[in-house]
Amino acid sequence: MKKFLIIFLIFFVFQSCKNEYDKIEFRRKIVEPDQAVVLKGLSDIENQLALDWLNQTSTLQQSAKNFIDKQNINNLQNLQLSWKAARDPWESNESFAFGPVSDFGIDGATDTWPFDKGAFNGILNSNVALNPAYIIQMSNSTKGFMPLNI
Repeated sequence: MKKFLIIFLIFFVFQSCKNEYDKIEFRRKIVEPDQAVVLKGLSDIENQLALDWLNQTSTLQQSAKNFIDKQNINNLQNLQLSWKAARDPWESNESFAFGPVSDFGIDGATDTWPFDKGAFNGILNSNVALNPAYIIQMSNSTKGFMPLNI
């Protein structure tokens, strides 16, 4: 009887640890050769767009740092060009705006329009510490690409 109770308790504990992902069944879908070619092509396009976006946003980040360090017309123009270059692969990637991009709010936090300039200026004029924790909780209409365009 003691062994049965221990086994029952162990089973109960394991059952209570299950979550929604434990219910997902993965089944291999048969893909025709021509479908595989299309899926591979789409995957290659998405991968390249993501790599381009990574590279361009890294350049944008550096341009922003340069402008903050030394505010002059040359650094401003570089920042503006970097903004346009970084936004281009993002906009090209809109057709892939599903999965993590939509599920985790990446699209909204990156490229929401219209931009709330009044709320954004209110944040800039306040004494709030602009750190990652604060920025994460900001409204999507006050962060992302659009504030860099003012």
